[in-house]
Amino acid sequence: MLRYEKRVPPGKLEVWAIEDWPDWQAEPGRTWRTVVVPEEYYLLEGRLRIHMAEQAAVDLQGGDWFALEPGAVCDIEVLEPTQGYRQVGV
Repeated sequence: MLRYEKRVPPGKLEVWAIEDWPDWQAEPGRTWRTVVVPEEYYLLEGRLRIHMAEQAAVDLQGGDWFALEPGAVCDIEVLEPTQGYRQVGV
């Protein structure tokens, strides 16, 4: 399952303590995988598209947040070099 929020307000980022999450970056390309543990991402810059079975593709960019639940099967297409924060297993 994919959850996401576009243009997350700064107050919410403070509550989530995003800056305490490990840095994350990705270069353009595609990765297909099955999610094993919960993952959350906050994008500072860049652009990507997430393809999930039986869902329309979702485009995300800097300022957006998304989470992937265990068991999700997805294809992540990084369209532009992307930087942000990633939290795994929480």
